[in-house]
Amino acid sequence: MSSPTVEEFKSALPSILKNIPSDWYGTTFANLALKSRQPWSDSLLTLLSVKKDSITTSDLDSLGNAEDYWRVSSNISCLLETYYAVFYDIKIDNIFTWTSDSMPVIASARCGEVVLVGDVCFDEEGLKVVDSLNLKVTQTKTLPSQKDDNKIYVNFISSSTPSTPPAIIAGYDATVFSGVLVIQNAEKISPSQVLVTRKRMSCPFTTPLCASILKEISGEKSEPVESKDPTQFKNHLQSMSGSTCEVLPISFGAGLPALSSMWAAMLTLGTVDVLMASTAYGGSSQLTDIMMEQAGGAFKKYTFGIQGEKDFVEAVGETLEVVKNEGKGEYVVIMTEIPTNPDMKVPDLQNFINLLNTFKSATSKNVILLVDTTFAPASNVIEKVKSIDDTFTCMAFVSMSKSVSRGLTCAGAIVGSHTPLSTSIMSSVTTVSTALDSRATVYQMNTLIENHTGVEDRNKNAYNLAKDVGEVLVAEVKKATGEDMPLAFVTPQNAASGFTTSTFSFNLPPPSNATDEDKAALAQKFVDILQLDKDLFKPCVSFGQDNFKCYATVPATSTQGAIKEEDKKKQAKGGVQLTRLSFPVSMDERVKEVVKAAVASLYTVASGAV
Repeated sequence: MSSPTVEEFKSALPSILKNIPSDWYGTTFANLALKSRQPWSDSLLTLLSVKKDSITTSDLDSLGNAEDYWRVSSNISCLLETYYAVFYDIKIDNIFTWTSDSMPVIASARCGEVVLVGDVCFDEEGLKVVDSLNLKVTQTKTLPSQKDDNKIYVNFISSSTPSTPPAIIAGYDATVFSGVLVIQNAEKISPSQVLVTRKRMSCPFTTPLCASILKEISGEKSEPVESKDPTQFKNHLQSMSGSTCEVLPISFGAGLPALSSMWAAMLTLGTVDVLMASTAYGGSSQLTDIMMEQAGGAFKKYTFGIQGEKDFVEAVGETLEVVKNEGKGEYVVIMTEIPTNPDMKVPDLQNFINLLNTFKSATSKNVILLVDTTFAPASNVIEKVKSIDDTFTCMAFVSMSKSVSRGLTCAGAIVGSHTPLSTSIMSSVTTVSTALDSRATVYQMNTLIENHTGVEDRNKNAYNLAKDVGEVLVAEVKKATGEDMPLAFVTPQNAASGFTTSTFSFNLPPPSNATDEDKAALAQKFVDILQLDKDLFKPCVSFGQDNFKCYATVPATSTQGAIKEEDKKKQAKGGVQLTRLSFPVSMDERVKEVVKAAVASLYTVASGAV
């Protein structure tokens, strides 16, 4: 069966856009039977060839999901990228959209030295940022007559628009226009490496932008989007973190681009040692690994283990001893989620800051505490640290795709504090984010501006729901197994002080007759049972979203995909991995009954064979 032509694709777009499933407009997608981009695109092209311009919502639903998170790829961004693939007669594996004009160049430069031909991408400050990342990019107006086979030649076009893709010129290894990367030579520019760069350091086109471009391609006119005033939103982010920094928070296309810009900003200041939990969110961990690989000896990651009963402050202290003896960084950044993921631990801040100050005095290094406040964005953590030591530099990093945006868009932010060191870092983050073009788009900012109000109450409501369901879950497990199953959850005291997370984790007790294989499968079996009620549960990585759905996942195979196996094993108990449940702002009371039934079903089956 032949693929549709460009004109056939265009003629089908009105029916596609009219019938797009509502789930496609989210930021997270069911993670069962994910296809990845190329197989999903192939299925779409087959559907187009058969149904042409009479495609229904059911047809589109049948395609499944390319990925489980918009930051990696969404079905709508894949739809647009498939159009470009048809336009250029190449595979979608060689097409990437970006919410950045410069990140496609950075991604190419991670594959080798780039000669950027045509329009200018980086100014002088931008080239300094590129250099700090240990990348090589030169800019020239014309393609050299004699090319170096060891270099990558990229045609950079700033005058085109996404709805009118330019012709591809032979002789280049890639073309970049309006945030679109077209790989012409996959031997020099690895599509798989580019995908990792995009999902960890940037994002594909936003869903509203994709929809707007697709409308224009189909012949419809799309209305321009006007920017709303962000001042109130930025002040709110500042107050939720407890900050009085003179530089207002900087917003990014997603959480990881924010962290990427933070790491790149630190590299412009000097050498860096980073400490983070060995079981931190896998995206943050892999991004930090990428930066370490990219920057060579100028940037190094150290990890501390907080699994099980391990005390948080003690674990950090042990790793600080290693850094004290062998670390070479002028700057030492302790990055931690509070509460931690997936353990939901909240450290004693007084003891924690005392520990960091002891290390600071012993080493005379610049020490920064970077708190990932995603689980509890209104924790006021910077003010809490300031009340302990007003000279200590604490900053916040937050992914806003959850409670801050109500799950309506991906976004991230870096929030500074009042110290001179923080002000210097925020200035560098501003420079880097300009060079990398990694800030939130107008679509994202408008969504955040419209939805940030009330996040404190939403967090409290979600926490209370999590607490209620947690009590039901523990009681039901006790009834089924006779065992007291502890929840990895914040204490009431933690919640009262602002750490109101909507998430808890737990290790289900293994049945007495379970084999090692049964134990290893138990957590996922529980998730599979819960998600049978698709109106209430979603097998997906997220939390705090205002959509009435509860999220269920096994961190070891989802959020921690980039974490070492030996570290994931340490959080297993009795051979059973953690299960993580996250709760919305409001939910159907039937959730409790579904949880009860799921526990009963799990252990009824397990009493015979899991």
